[in-house]
Amino acid sequence: THLGYPQCKYIFQPDSLKGKDVHVWDLPCSSSYAISNNACDSGEVYTRNVGNSFNLTIADWTWGGTPAILRAYIQFDITTLSQLKCMAQNATLEFYHHQVSSKYHCGETSTLQSCISNEFYINRVIEQWEEDSVRWFNQPNVTSSIYGQDYVIVPDNSEPYNNYSIDITEMVNFWIANPDSNLGMRLKHSNENIYNRVEIASSDHTNPALWPKLTITLACMDSSCTNLISGYFFDDRDSNCVLDTSMDKSLKN
Repeated sequence: THLGYPQCKYIFQPDSLKGKDVHVWDLPCSSSYAISNNACDSGEVYTRNVGNSFNLTIADWTWGGTPAILRAYIQFDITTLSQLKCMAQNATLEFYHHQVSSKYHCGETSTLQSCISNEFYINRVIEQWEEDSVRWFNQPNVTSSIYGQDYVIVPDNSEPYNNYSIDITEMVNFWIANPDSNLGMRLKHSNENIYNRVEIASSDHTNPALWPKLTITLACMDSSCTNLISGYFFDDRDSNCVLDTSMDKSLKN
């Protein structure tokens, strides 16, 4: 542990240009909903992915009477942290309701369905994927070996339109120690049976306050006060917690 060493906090909350999040869908292209909504690319078996929507959806639902599953993928670029002699004392992943209500949900106020458990898994992804090309049929593999480091469970809240605050400290520390292994996370329901749904905002949402956010409190081993000032990580060589370009070493913008 690095408790007792200098600490600093960094918030990752990327916009649509830097954010990487998407949901994939196994709705067959032969279904009436997919056909009527032009939801498939030519020759595909399942609907195209949704990487530029304002929402991220985890769902087990029916569309035009056809059952299907939605899973989500998200990745934060925290490569800079591996350059520092620090570890995460705390890392909190936050998701926010996208503030667009719909009767097509399975929460307690639904006029259509009651909800089975909304519990979902966040698993560490172990294969490369791209926001614009990942599909249901080529989803990357994930790991679930060690709780905390490889996966966490988000408990049922019986309502798909809530905000979430999730501790992923151990997973972040694994990425800091193994930066090439940071390939993001997969979100899926524990029970992928209808009816079940979680709706959160993506990095493409028009309201920046609702973008997915990762807040990391770092504890640093050396005597410096490694800080973030005006978007710069730096090695605070004179230990005054102020970025002095003549003295301190800037690590990354």
